[in-house]
Amino acid sequence: MVTPTKQQILELAKERWRLDQIRFGNPKLAELEPEYDELLEGGYIWSAKMELMQSLESKHAKWLEKNGEIETTYEIPFNVEEALKTGFCILGNKGSGKTTLAKWLVKKLIDHGIVVYVLDSSQAWLRNSPIREHVTIQPYGKQYLHWQPKPLIFDLSLLSIRDKIRFTNLFCRTLLQGHIQGYIKDWEFIVFEEAHLIFPNGSLRGLKRYAEAVTFATVGRNYKLSFGFITQFPANVDKLLVKLTVQRYLFQTWEPNDIRYMSRLLGKHAKHLRLLSVGECLFQARGEIKKVIFEEFA
Repeated sequence: MVTPTKQQILELAKERWRLDQIRFGNPKLAELEPEYDELLEGGYIWSAKMELMQSLESKHAKWLEKNGEIETTYEIPFNVEEALKTGFCILGNKGSGKTTLAKWLVKKLIDHGIVVYVLDSSQAWLRNSPIREHVTIQPYGKQYLHWQPKPLIFDLSLLSIRDKIRFTNLFCRTLLQGHIQGYIKDWEFIVFEEAHLIFPNGSLRGLKRYAEAVTFATVGRNYKLSFGFITQFPANVDKLLVKLTVQRYLFQTWEPNDIRYMSRLLGKHAKHLRLLSVGECLFQARGEIKKVIFEEFA
């Protein structure tokens, strides 16, 4: 039997404990060092040991076919219920197919009756989109927004980076308060474009500038709110945010920092990222990795 080291178990237990603090809406606690007895009593030591043993013994075998290659599928894996619980993330180079995939995922959510809002920074969603209606946010003057719970694109392309962050925080706070106070009772979902601007490294550890969006991402699911995010700079987005998501779609990238970061997610399979073509990605979820090829690009 392959046995993980005590240090490996302890580090993973701490990581799981910190993620739970964030999920429970206590990002400040996630900055603290948990005591060993607390980890032991909370079941983190035992669960970390079991997870590591399973990983060392069998997880990688599920990723590979008999010939040693990653399994390839032409059907896009996506679990709507999982997306509502843990969101999704899409990472990779510009022009690799990220937005095409995101539109497909959003259509699936809408088909299941989920209200989806897209915060579109580059007008990429105004064409060939499953959402027909959009509102352009102006960079000057006062703009009063009133909308019904229905799929809607918010065009943020005219805003400066600072104003994009301000609008996103205000929008997240408005939705969250509506759900907490019981005015909105159905599931709603936000797609964040350019997530590295809204959730940069360190943002989930309490930076006030991003507080409202972070609160939305960490506690929203308790109030029927979830999210997906897209970025072409994976190494620059908050790592804890990525860990909160279970369904991950990783597209082609050559940037060394991004490759190094994605290696922490994919292990040895990160080498495939450089070889992916447009319309291809690696899908990762719960110990499984597949190569996905979109039919329209096949």
